[in-house]
Amino acid sequence: MYIINYYNMEYVSRDKEELKNLNYKCKDADFDYWLNVIQKSYGKHGEVTYQYFEDPKSQEQIQSETINGLVIENMKQDLSIASINQAINNIIIRLNKLEGGK
Repeated sequence: MYIINYYNMEYVSRDKEELKNLNYKCKDADFDYWLNVIQKSYGKHGEVTYQYFEDPKSQEQIQSETINGLVIENMKQDLSIASINQAINNIIIRLNKLEGGK
């Protein structure tokens, strides 16, 4: 998310103008468009600046990331268990061969 800061000359009363500091929030995808519009429309009143902020995550995004992390961790554990099982089976096969040779 971007916040675009700009100035606008506004009439406070019939014969008095005042420079107001304003800002506009926009999504990343719309930033270039709105920056261009604001610079063309209000740039003559002062410098147009902007700041970028990370969009706050929705509850669904947080849940999805948590679930994905747990799934990946479970898959790693499953691979470890399968590896241990394979090692145990190999040991059993070797023991059976040693006992058969007696």
